[in-house]
Amino acid sequence: MIDKYLIKQDGKKYIGIALLGIIICLYSVKTYSRNFTWKDDYTLFTTDVKTSTNSAKCNVSAGGLSIEEAKKQKTKEEKMKYIDQALTYLHKAANLYPKNDVVWLLLGNAHLETEKYNLSVEYYDQSLRLSPGYKDALNNLLYVAQVTHRNKQYPWSILAYKTLVRHQPNNTEHLIELSNLYDETNRIDTALVILNSIVEKKPDYYQAYSKIGEIYGKRLNQIDMAISYLKKAYAINPNDGSVNENLGVAYGIKGDFKESIKYMLNSIKLDPNNPQTYFNLSASYNRIGEKKLAAEYMNKAIAVQKSQQQKAKN
Repeated sequence: MIDKYLIKQDGKKYIGIALLGIIICLYSVKTYSRNFTWKDDYTLFTTDVKTSTNSAKCNVSAGGLSIEEAKKQKTKEEKMKYIDQALTYLHKAANLYPKNDVVWLLLGNAHLETEKYNLSVEYYDQSLRLSPGYKDALNNLLYVAQVTHRNKQYPWSILAYKTLVRHQPNNTEHLIELSNLYDETNRIDTALVILNSIVEKKPDYYQAYSKIGEIYGKRLNQIDMAISYLKKAYAINPNDGSVNENLGVAYGIKGDFKESIKYMLNSIKLDPNNPQTYFNLSASYNRIGEKKLAAEYMNKAIAVQKSQQQKAKN
């Protein structure tokens, strides 16, 4: 009886061991499978989101990582595949939890990748409405404003800077850039309204006086008004090369070549790498009969210009 009992016990033992082995194997397969999905964050989160479809966090993560994958692609078609995927995840996340500032930031980033700048601005704006001062949203919005300005996509640049001004009303640089855009698009009255609002709030902000003077001189051909505002800028900061150059040009147009030469020389001391100042100085010397000096500064202008062109090629 004792031996029979032992055999039964051993049988149970082996059965137990066998079952344990099967369970371990099954877990090993599961662990291997899970480790496979962990080969990178993109695979991990796009796998998790399939089992957690109603998780805002998983959808945000999958969307953000899809954007990063899009950046790595070499063809437009492959890039768009990941961007479309990102938009699907992010819109799902926004529907699940619309108060998440990150999801709106990422939606802006997705459209930034496809250069749909108007939508980028809209989503960055939404992100900032939820989290005023959100640094990433402000930085990306500024990037949109700058790149569209550089590419002469004026409607989107104006939209971006106006949005920045709404969220950062005390940032004078944004206002200056906005006035530049209105100037470039021939909306001079609007540009002047913005610039005058700046000097009302900050009467020592010389850049605004300088820009007003430039508009009166270059755009409206009101030279005395131009000089008046440029002199205000000069009184605040006499060491700005651009202010000195503009004063030199204004006095040159007026025919006061002595004053023109004075400010042009000041400008060259402050900014010796601007070929246009040398050309203008040469013209002023030529008008007063100083042919030798006129030729000297003309040669310097050409030399500086050639140097800059060579640097641009390199």
